[in-house]
Amino acid sequence: MPASHRPGPPPTSTAPPTPANPDALPTVRTRVPTPAHGLPTAGGPDPLGRPTAAPDGDAATGRGGTTFMRPDPGPSAASSSSEETGDTPQAPVATAPEGVERAEESGGSPPPGGPPTEPPEDEEERPAPKGRGRLLAIGALALVVAVGTVTAFTVEPVGRFLGLRGPEVAPGPPAPPAVEPDPVLRALDLGASGPSAEGLTARLDQVGASPALGNLSGVVLDPASGETLWALDEAVPRTPASTTKLLTAAAILLTVEHDTTLETRVVQGEEPGTLVLVGGGDPTLSVLPRDTPTYNYPDAARLDDLVEQVQAATSEPVERIVVDASRYTGERLAPGVGESDVPGGHIAPVEPVMLDVDRQDPLLATTPRSSEPALAVGRALGERLGVPPDAVAVSREPVAGEGATVLGEVSSPSIERMVESMVLTSDNTLAETLARELAIATGHEPSFAGATTAILEVLAEHGLDVSTVALSDASGMSTENDISPAVLAELLAEAVGPDRPDEVAMMLRPMLPGLPVAGASGTLGGRYIDNAREGRGWVQAKTGTLTGVSTLAGIVTDVEGKLLVFALMSDGANTLEARAALDEMAAAIRTCGCR
Repeated sequence: MPASHRPGPPPTSTAPPTPANPDALPTVRTRVPTPAHGLPTAGGPDPLGRPTAAPDGDAATGRGGTTFMRPDPGPSAASSSSEETGDTPQAPVATAPEGVERAEESGGSPPPGGPPTEPPEDEEERPAPKGRGRLLAIGALALVVAVGTVTAFTVEPVGRFLGLRGPEVAPGPPAPPAVEPDPVLRALDLGASGPSAEGLTARLDQVGASPALGNLSGVVLDPASGETLWALDEAVPRTPASTTKLLTAAAILLTVEHDTTLETRVVQGEEPGTLVLVGGGDPTLSVLPRDTPTYNYPDAARLDDLVEQVQAATSEPVERIVVDASRYTGERLAPGVGESDVPGGHIAPVEPVMLDVDRQDPLLATTPRSSEPALAVGRALGERLGVPPDAVAVSREPVAGEGATVLGEVSSPSIERMVESMVLTSDNTLAETLARELAIATGHEPSFAGATTAILEVLAEHGLDVSTVALSDASGMSTENDISPAVLAELLAEAVGPDRPDEVAMMLRPMLPGLPVAGASGTLGGRYIDNAREGRGWVQAKTGTLTGVSTLAGIVTDVEGKLLVFALMSDGANTLEARAALDEMAAAIRTCGCR
């Protein structure tokens, strides 16, 4: 792979937080050993699951060379026909807009210090605040120590000192010493054998027979050996919903330098008193103050910084602002995406500059979006510089002259951090903007057509068979996308594979911390609570939800310590019921241990 495509410095992302109820998990101490932390490596895992030393060769991959292809495992362990239907039952939630239920952008965790929020009823999953489990544990310990201190010292002798009367109380035992949390990252057992194909097939055929699943297809792989342990119509393309984002994330990480940032600039216009705001692709530029973490990132660029730079660079009065939104082309909403999805808060029209990914409330997952995100940024800048709203305009053609004086510039978080957040929170708008940056990097038109073409070309170049894949967008909001479970599973198997000379697996590693953890983070934060609890903390997967469509694709460590990859897709059923049934299937993979 060309050196220019190698990843940048090691990422600073942290692993997904521990579930709020760690006692319910089969772990000790304070940290859930998620699969991303247990990748088999010679030097042991680092906090992101990346090998700290290269293993001795390509052991146990079963997939040599530079491709994603596994050896032919022979006939599937199980298969049956299932027909994808076009039925779209009424959305199961009263507040969902008519047509397609939009639930992909509901995950993640509100930033610390932000106002408490309740998710709207049409959200996909309730997120758990980042780090909540550890904070609760430390807070509880602090409370125990505090209570002990009050008991031991307030009554005797402080009570007498204050002149309080009462019976003599003998001093109690000293307060227990404070407990120091000891986070543990557990490596996987390289000798774990895992379930047999026959045993797992018998178990999943039983759980998968639930009528709540409608038309079901899926596959479970052993990524070390390449063996298919269970399969049901795994090659049949289905509507993937937000599991589409796995393909988007992979193509970006394989192409764009991981430490790349996107810049938003203000330059001097050609006419006196005119400023040009040049959109450079960053949708996370925030209107919030510097000390307030945003929904997506604590280190997002701030509009206030841009304003201060402009004010320091020029003393001339500003009379007019033009937003140069020429970086992207084509339609701003993908085919198969409804106009109601914008005010419904599930996606914004794709433009190369936005404030807080065009969230009306920057701290909420699902909140109304505007029809003109770039114009909203220009007016927010104008408000701070004393420019009236009617003196702000947007141009789809370049207006920043060659060599224009730069008056201010701010940078986005790194591509790697944005990809991780996109996967964790299932941010549709962020997915579409990042895909356009991929299109630019690969020489394609920065439109829906160019972005989806770039995704498929990059994955095909790296050996993934995408011949049956059809994409109309990069986020999965479109109902016109088709991906098979086999493609999703092959991609994930490559991401968790051992290090190889071509660095493909290592370049895909940043996808893994972004995968939501069951009952703990992102779009799985509110799941595995009332059902499928056996998978809580162990299932780590990307979710997908549209009306009548539920998908789940990820990784799970089974009871014997074997890391497995799975992709499950359902359509033609009640969305919420199918979602719960898919969770039961993933939990069954965790607990099976079948021989």
